[in-house]
Amino acid sequence: MGDHRRRIAYDRAAGERVEICCEGGIGRTGTGLSTICVFEGMNPKEAVQWVRQHYHSRAVEVPWQRRFSARSTPPTRPARGDE
Repeated sequence: MGDHRRRIAYDRAAGERVEICCEGGIGRTGTGLSTICVFEGMNPKEAVQWVRQHYHSRAVEVPWQRRFSARSTPPTRPARGDE
């Protein structure tokens, strides 16, 4: 998902329902969920553990998904007047 789309989803999540899914519903979905936890300030390793405990025990299945979550940072907010 591009930065622009990720920012829209993140901003909408404050007041609207945002669905996260993939075909299998485990790996990429878990990666998306753990990334949201990181956006909210959770340590990346703790985020993966939390998603595995509360969503699915096999979430964030492969190494690249863990790296993606670990390297994620919250989308930046545009400067005033740039919206």
